Amino acid sequence: MAGLTRFLGGRYRELAQTWVTPAATFGAAAGIAVTWGFDWKAVLQYVPIVNLKWKDETS
Repeated sequence: MAGLTRFLGGRYRELAQTWVTPAATFGAAAGIAVTWGFDWKAVLQYVPIVNLKWKDETS
């Protein structure tokens, strides 16, 4: 990472640090939207606590 910082310079490092929070927020919102828009039960069955809600009673 130090080599990349030296190559790009301080201005671009500051720009990247400025955009970290908006990019993380957008990524989280996109992940939630994808989970909601598609088969949310298929996605949430792999979350440890939440998957207990959809355990099959026959097994």
